[in-house]
Amino acid sequence: MSSVVISGTPITIICLVLEREVPFKVVIGRNNDVFDLKRIILNEKPNDLATIDDDNLKLLKLDKPVPGEDIEELRKITFQNNENLKLLVGTKDIADYWPEDQIPIRKHIHVIVELLDSISAGRKRTFDGSLLIDNSNAICNGLLQKFEIIPRKVCELQQLINAPLLRKLPVTSDEEKIYPELDRFVCTKDDERRSTIAKNISAALCSTIDRKISGNNSECMLHYPLDTMIRVPLETFNRFLGSVLPIEIDRDDTDSGTMTDGTKRPDFLCWVNNLLILKGEEEASADNLYMARNELVEKFSVLNPVFFDKFQYMICYAAAGSSIGFYAIDGSEGAVQRLIALTNSLDASNHIDRITILLEKRVLKADLPYSEDLNSRIQFLESMYQYAKGYPGLVQIEKGPVVTKKFYKIVMKTRGIPCLLITEDELREMAKSVLTGLARLHGGNFVHRDIKLSNILYIPGSCENFKYFLIDFEHGGFNKQKPGELLTGWDENTLTNAGCYTSTSDMYQFGKLLERYNNLMTTDDGKDFTNRLKSKCMTAAMALKHKWINNKVSTST
Repeated sequence: MSSVVISGTPITIICLVLEREVPFKVVIGRNNDVFDLKRIILNEKPNDLATIDDDNLKLLKLDKPVPGEDIEELRKITFQNNENLKLLVGTKDIADYWPEDQIPIRKHIHVIVELLDSISAGRKRTFDGSLLIDNSNAICNGLLQKFEIIPRKVCELQQLINAPLLRKLPVTSDEEKIYPELDRFVCTKDDERRSTIAKNISAALCSTIDRKISGNNSECMLHYPLDTMIRVPLETFNRFLGSVLPIEIDRDDTDSGTMTDGTKRPDFLCWVNNLLILKGEEEASADNLYMARNELVEKFSVLNPVFFDKFQYMICYAAAGSSIGFYAIDGSEGAVQRLIALTNSLDASNHIDRITILLEKRVLKADLPYSEDLNSRIQFLESMYQYAKGYPGLVQIEKGPVVTKKFYKIVMKTRGIPCLLITEDELREMAKSVLTGLARLHGGNFVHRDIKLSNILYIPGSCENFKYFLIDFEHGGFNKQKPGELLTGWDENTLTNAGCYTSTSDMYQFGKLLERYNNLMTTDDGKDFTNRLKSKCMTAAMALKHKWINNKVSTST
């Protein structure tokens, strides 16, 4: 008799051990997890499986159940690249594989039980004791290395965030095969899968965090999922790296330094050598992410130069429901935009978002511009992003656009930071990149229609000739169309007399942007360039031949 307590709606699952002759059935609850199912299977067949540990049971769900009389055909099954087989992950609930609206078909086999390291006839079973060694120390040292260059400003921080992992993250249960999207980031190795760090990373990736988040009525209920993703990995590194990463973590506490307002307590604080280096604000409802962001700044005081020297930022996060975003608070003197986004808003209930190092843009379908005919609009955006593919000066996407029940989203391959233009050469380099991109778009009869500095990003550390790129095609359209809405950045000269937005409208809007930087232009050529853009007498191709674009000025430092 199994000691597992049935939790949730009970269902009957028929299993087949490939090395055995007869299938058998087990009863499990939808709220039980796969670990429970393994224990029930072992108790259901105590004699046959007496020598087997639950770690050596591999359960594979047949997405298309096989009739019981077809057992012989089932024994010939090919495991590699078989789309009908789905690995059951120990940390997942049964409801993740058999939801309430899916009842297992009677008299069909639903699960194949594979015995790992089982005893074959005439062969003595061996065990490598070295596999039990916790290699977390070596793994943690391989994941963390000292920075060659330490960023001192917010604008320099993104380069480190964009850098690839030093090695793949260790996991326990073939997550890279279960979720192919994770293959670039994680791997399962026999000598690492039992390590503490691997167990914690697997838990952060694949535990049912979404169930812990849904229906939350208080911030306290967020502690488990956020701790799983943030606190536990940090403390694991602290445990195995010791003095290399001496961190302390607390909640709702004050900081003895100058970084927080003494009367206000951040929800999450992390210190290294008694210096606050990470803080977080949390709200129960996903609708209140803006409140969490506001509190990040409200509870911030100043960066003490005695401790921070020339560092001008603090890393932080804001969480609300399942939404979480990472930011840097710009503590430099005279900072206009104090809170700088380091990532887009990520969804903690999505295992891909829990690990992704790609930028993902999400827009509520209801907020997508010109979405009255949604299918037509998505097709247009897909064609515009595809037309930009492989061309400098334009954002490149990893995948998308795609639409879910609630969101329109794209995953961006090109990643950068907001551009900060200080010299004329930087202004010229930005203009050349953007005009190169616009020349491509206009050649395909596309127009951007939302040209502003926040839609131009910079790739720090790039060796390419084009370090700036134009993003956000969501307001885009075809040349000489009448737009369905007027954007706030337009004026009476943006559209033609007939009310159409044309390729020269893009040039006019770009000219207005450059005009704001007249103080950087040291020659009349620059002012002439801006005026010609605003007069709508230059195409993008013509602008790229202008004298100002091609005459680089060496700026003294």
